Amino acid sequence: MGISLWATPGRHGAGYESRRDIRSRDYDIKNNSFSALQTVFAINHSEKISLQNNHFNNSNEFIKLDSSVANILIRDNKEVKVLTENNSAGVNLAPVKIQDAKDAMLPENYYNGKQYIMMTEWGPYDFRSPILWLTKTDSDGKMYFDILGPKGNWNIKNIKGVNHLSDESGTVPGKFVVQKRKQETIEIDLKYTGQEIISPFGKKYPAGSPYIFKYEKLYLPVQWDVQLFSFDSTTDPVKNPAAFKKMIKSSTPIIQAKVAELNNSYWNGTKIKLPASKTATVATGTINFPKGKYIIGASAGDIVRVFVDNKMVVNAWNPDDLIDDADYHHEVIMTLRGKHTIRVEQAQWGGYGLLYLAIKPLPQFN
Repeated sequence: MGISLWATPGRHGAGYESRRDIRSRDYDIKNNSFSALQTVFAINHSEKISLQNNHFNNSNEFIKLDSSVANILIRDNKEVKVLTENNSAGVNLAPVKIQDAKDAMLPENYYNGKQYIMMTEWGPYDFRSPILWLTKTDSDGKMYFDILGPKGNWNIKNIKGVNHLSDESGTVPGKFVVQKRKQETIEIDLKYTGQEIISPFGKKYPAGSPYIFKYEKLYLPVQWDVQLFSFDSTTDPVKNPAAFKKMIKSSTPIIQAKVAELNNSYWNGTKIKLPASKTATVATGTINFPKGKYIIGASAGDIVRVFVDNKMVVNAWNPDDLIDDADYHHEVIMTLRGKHTIRVEQAQWGGYGLLYLAIKPLPQFN
């Protein structure tokens, strides 16, 4: 896919959506080069679009659109046998290079492709230090890792919560497979030696120096009691907070479930017809924490708040604060030990909402 333009028809909600024009519109796309694509442009539920002087080759389809698209101009686009640098399309349209600036182009034979766009707790992975990256876990609990970074060697330093290791040492880059044990915390520490590396915090390690890199997944047994409610103007969570509080405390939920994770899939498979809008979810669980610092992260829309032992630690209850996508995720760092009860309250006005909660130890990097 080259460029996809789309919108969700009839979407209305609170916050940003209620105050902004969120239609997919007013695109001027011209003087671009595309190669080796299934579809160059895929467009639906969009309007006021101009596609001019775009070159493409070795692609199966130039454009795919439907009757929902309005006011589109398509002119002077052409298929070419070879994409060349010229004054109307290609790299010559890029800004003039800045003197002494860092070249943004990847070196030849460097990690290339969207599979290498990898986000860690501290930002995009830069391949300057080794990383143990989980690619998938299959239905049998087998975990598959890529070992990426500067060329070198690795060996096992410490391992917990897994068995049936594919190797105890190897080279970087490489692969690593283990079998996870059920209901156990996983800790995999590998020791790297090889080229000079720069840690995620910028510390340099000379070539040949040992460097520990790891994968950790804490197992915190918990059973979440999840309840779904429907509200109206009299019990609106923002306009009538007292009535909303009374409703979720004393009224009967539309549906409820017990789950091990808060991952937005609570009502899959239900035969009960659920409301299309104006719903609230309340989830409560008790966790026995080993002493440590933890990140409690909630991704939710439209609004959410999180309580630990009835003390509010995340307060994102104002829909007017929802401006960017990042405004739907909220985190707090807490020192916890022993049993604590966590309650999550989420509400949404539109038909699309989400509620994910992740609790993990605060990472420690070299």
